[in-house]
Amino acid sequence: MSDEQKMSPRPLAIIGCGQIVTHHCTALAALPRDRSTCAFRIVALCDPSPDRRRAISEQLQQPSSSHLLHGKVTDDESATVRPPAEFTCLEDLLADPDIAKVKPAVFVSVPHDLHVRLATQALDAGLDVVMEKPLAP
Repeated sequence: MSDEQKMSPRPLAIIGCGQIVTHHCTALAALPRDRSTCAFRIVALCDPSPDRRRAISEQLQQPSSSHLLHGKVTDDESATVRPPAEFTCLEDLLADPDIAKVKPAVFVSVPHDLHVRLATQALDAGLDVVMEKPLAP
């Protein structure tokens, strides 16, 4: 792995924007980082509810979490923060050419009965999957 790869934040797409994701985003924002980069850069949110997507997007744009959107730590409060891309379903996210270019890991945070289907779709698309619960029931 090159030094550049080691220092680059890992693109991450969050699938499911329910209440627990607010806690996950807070935990991601608190992960150790060096002086200039952080571990993840959130590139997409996926949830059928525009209100839930908007709530997570707004949380990520707060100063305490904005480094998760641009992938670097900065003291420049005027730095432009680009909100993550938003999708209503995983199929649309997987079909998006901009998402295909960055090949994000997919963080699955949905009701348990959807875990296997969504994780399998992401894995079949060649993406890494992160999930806090077991894949199988």
